[in-house]
Amino acid sequence: MIATLSELAAPLSEAEFRALQRDSTVRLVRGAHAGWHPIDWEGFKAVVSRPDFPVDTLRLRRGAKQLSQSFYTTAGLVDAVKLDAMMAKGMSAVAYQIERYVPALAELCLAIETRTQDTCSVGVVATTGEGGAFANHYDPQDLTIVQLEGTKRWRIFGPRSAHPVTGMKMLPPGAQCEFDEILQPGDMLLLPAGAWHLCENGPGLSLHLAVFFEPLKVWHAASRLFNRLMNDEAFRQPLTRLTTDERAALETELKRKLMALSETLSLEEFLAAYRAKKDR
Repeated sequence: MIATLSELAAPLSEAEFRALQRDSTVRLVRGAHAGWHPIDWEGFKAVVSRPDFPVDTLRLRRGAKQLSQSFYTTAGLVDAVKLDAMMAKGMSAVAYQIERYVPALAELCLAIETRTQDTCSVGVVATTGEGGAFANHYDPQDLTIVQLEGTKRWRIFGPRSAHPVTGMKMLPPGAQCEFDEILQPGDMLLLPAGAWHLCENGPGLSLHLAVFFEPLKVWHAASRLFNRLMNDEAFRQPLTRLTTDERAALETELKRKLMALSETLSLEEFLAAYRAKKDR
């Protein structure tokens, strides 16, 4: 049973684990969680085929290609029989935010959020056949990977995209392979945000769990601040319907207001408000 951050980090100390995240360091710990099985393939199918499971949080993929829901649903619900049939053809099934339907994982996420103030969620990836669920890509969150069943080859490429946020322009993938290992059941891999990676399945079914850590970033504070601008009529003016002189005058006014708004930015106040909301 793993229900706390320190238990997830073990055999690393919690301080070592967090330092690796802060320093964006890849770390493989062999056999860290041997015997931990919060979900298996049968349990996975049972969860995703529940009537209250949102179908949009399940993806059936082969590499870069995503399949239509019609291949694995019946009457708007995931059909476990169809899912098995598609997996037998070498597909991959990816379920996001699965902690909402697995109490042990929900408890772990709550403990992590309370301890770190990061937003935490859990994804599960099941893969059969050759290749993996995704083409070479990176995630905007720090991931802790735990291999549950089967094997999977992980290759990580540099250079990385530093502190990525959702929606930013993605840099080209790195060409330098800095990590190439096959994960066995029980192995734990710390994968930093922005690290390009490619996964390839071993023989048979591979099932791994990904714990997503998403910290607040400066961009979140700035975005919240500038969202207030839509309440100011000056920032809603239709540019194409103004004369050149009107646009010039408006530009001067906007710059003045932006300068004044920037003076109200307080990272400490933003963080305190976020923590207070989390505690409610």
